[in-house]
This record gives sequence, C-alpha cells and structure tokens, in this order.
Amino acid sequence: SLQAKLGLWLAVCIVSLPLIGLGMAWLYPVGLIDAPPVHAQRLILAAQKTLILAVVVTVFSLILGTFFAWIQTRWKFLGSRVLTRLSVLPLVLPSFLLAATLREGFAPLGIAGQWLGRDEPFSGFWPAALILVLSCTPYVQLVMSAALQKLPNHVEEAAQILGAQPLRIVWEVILPAL
Repeated sequence: SLQAKLGLWLAVCIVSLPLIGLGMAWLYPVGLIDAPPVHAQRLILAAQKTLILAVVVTVFSLILGTFFAWIQTRWKFLGSRVLTRLSVLPLVLPSFLLAATLREGFAPLGIAGQWLGRDEPFSGFWPAALILVLSCTPYVQLVMSAALQKLPNHVEEAAQILGAQPLRIVWEVILPAL
C-alpha cells in the first residue's frame, strides 16, 4: 500500500541520516574541534585502562548481582520485596543521569561530598567503576535470579544437612548449577 511504502521510505531516510552526516563530516570537515594526535602509546594505555575497568566492573557486578539474586530467591524476610525492587532501580535511570547525580552529590560542595569531607572532584577510575557497577548489577541480578529459581532448594538443604559450610555450598553446589 502507499502508506506502507511511504513509511518504509521515511524509516530509511531517518536511519540513513547519521551515515550521511558522517560522510559529510569526513568529506567537508568543519574544523571546530582539533583532535589531539593519537599516538600508539596513548592508545595502548587507553586500551589497558578500558580492559581493567571492564574486568573490575564484571567481577563486582557478578558478585553483587549474584548476591542480590540469591537474597531475592532464597530469603524471605520483612522488606525483601522492597530490597528486590530497590536493587533493580538503576535499570530505570539512564546511566549518564546516574553518573551526573553521583558526580555532583560526591563533589566537594555536594551533599555526600560535604558529609565525607571530600576535597577533590568525584572523577577517575573508581568513580567510573562504581557507576558502571551500579548500572550493570541489575542485569546480572535478573539473569541469576531466573537461574536460581530453577535450582531446587532441596539441593542446598541437603548440603547443609551434610555439614557443608555456607561458602562451600556456594562454591560446590550453587555456582556449578548456574
């Protein structure tokens, strides 16, 4: 139909706009911003920092997300539903908004910055890692809680009855099943 063809044509135009813009910027550079020259040493250092950040965020997100999922699926206590909802709350916030809020809150004149007596801006490796962990942990939690719900409780209870310590249950019963 004519409406479908018009809609498809409009969608193709909208999707191709960024590509057209990139092509025009490459052919006719405006020169508003002079990018610094990229040296191999700077590139290698940036790649190393990025990989280290990725490993740190992955490890902490896995630990926290699995812990929250385990609490969500295995423990029932007053406030467990509230804790579950609060732990996935970062999913509804864009990560840049979370980053800006934490940066301003932990700045020397921010609420948390004043309370903690900070003198320096809240930026660098560890603040970036914190923000990324807060943003990624809910994804891990959702996946792990789905996996833990499929794992029967009686397996953990049997290990407990046989005298296994909690850490051993986690390492030898729960984690292999995930």
